[in-house]
Amino acid sequence: EISPETTVQAEVGKDYTAHALQIAGYEIDGSESQTVTVGEKGTTITFKYVVKKEEAKQAPVTIKYVDATGKEIHPETTVQAEVGKDYTAHALQIAGYEIDGSESQTVTVGEKGTTITFKYTKINSGNTNPGGNGNNSNSNNIPLPNAGNGNSSSNSNPGDSKVPEPSPKPIPNAIEKTLKHNAYFYSKEGKRANLLIAKKGSIIATYGTEKINGHDFYLTDNGLYVDIYNVVGQKRNLVHNAFVYNRYGKRISSKLLKKNTAVITYGDPVKIHGKAYYLTINNHYVKVANFAPSITRPNREVADGVTANAVIVHNSYVYNDEGKRINQVVLQVGSRFTIGQRKVVSGHELLEIAPNQYVASGNVIGTKRRLKAASHIYNKDGKRLAGKQLKKHKTIRTYGNAVKIHGKAYYKIGHNQYIKKINF
Repeated sequence: EISPETTVQAEVGKDYTAHALQIAGYEIDGSESQTVTVGEKGTTITFKYVVKKEEAKQAPVTIKYVDATGKEIHPETTVQAEVGKDYTAHALQIAGYEIDGSESQTVTVGEKGTTITFKYTKINSGNTNPGGNGNNSNSNNIPLPNAGNGNSSSNSNPGDSKVPEPSPKPIPNAIEKTLKHNAYFYSKEGKRANLLIAKKGSIIATYGTEKINGHDFYLTDNGLYVDIYNVVGQKRNLVHNAFVYNRYGKRISSKLLKKNTAVITYGDPVKIHGKAYYLTINNHYVKVANFAPSITRPNREVADGVTANAVIVHNSYVYNDEGKRINQVVLQVGSRFTIGQRKVVSGHELLEIAPNQYVASGNVIGTKRRLKAASHIYNKDGKRLAGKQLKKHKTIRTYGNAVKIHGKAYYKIGHNQYIKKINF
């Protein structure tokens, strides 16, 4: 017994619903509520709990990219990984160079951290663009909603692209829709047309709906498609009484949504502290386990020929070659693409992701900053991660502008890893 039992009086023959307590150091194993019919001799309800797992100790893994002389040819990256566990890093594709050796390395993470170094050999080819693009600066020809028809500054030949050609652009008569859930972009064949993700809250231009492989999609103005349920939502019936949570996995109140209630949900389930939730109205969340089994959503298979060598680490706007935003789409952290041309506009470096489409370099490659104080690392919820402090004067690569977590400013340094801005 981990908490004193409680006894209440209830009417014989009637249903009685009990709700699990929140007990420090434990989490409920199973449903958070139980309903029984009260017998004449009384009834016992038992809630089972499991001990919460402590967060694993982490240490930095630094990944370097050097040429044959040991000179850095791409900014190093640092991630936090679990001590004592294997971590695998994959070599980047760097324009003008080819990897010298294995394209991946696996190490066991030590308590003081680990360094992985990838060595490259310069390609001696007359076709290499001195600007660092090569002849295939954007072989993916990745399109985006509202991208416009600006002239491409890339040297790639669109005819060589293996990505399925997008549908012809419809007559301009768009209806703007706001994404209620992060969304992929699909081709007319129902496959992911690229590895980009539009963030919840983005506004996309749509031209009606089409059915592909039995699923409804909005057609966007570049001929790609977005799952309709990332915008309008769908009704799901609760099969259990359910609590409502915020984005941090905290209950909003003790009030329950009753069994058989129809709830509007958006998109696929999301994970919060390892548990699956559906996003509902007002940015609230309800556990997936409380709903009837869901229908199968569009597959996530990627179209042939789509590749990537870079990851967006901080949410990003999309710009043209003059540094002006071209749409109201925000690309979500984790979006991937192939780096094309690099361009400096008004002192800011931009990376090409498609013809006349760019993202800020600082959201992908990052910016080096020096710590002025010893610093802890926090997750996206503002919770301190286990592990040693980063030392004063250490140089850290940050991504994008500072973000607010519980009212405090943090710089992002990696996946779900943040340091307080005041420490730089």
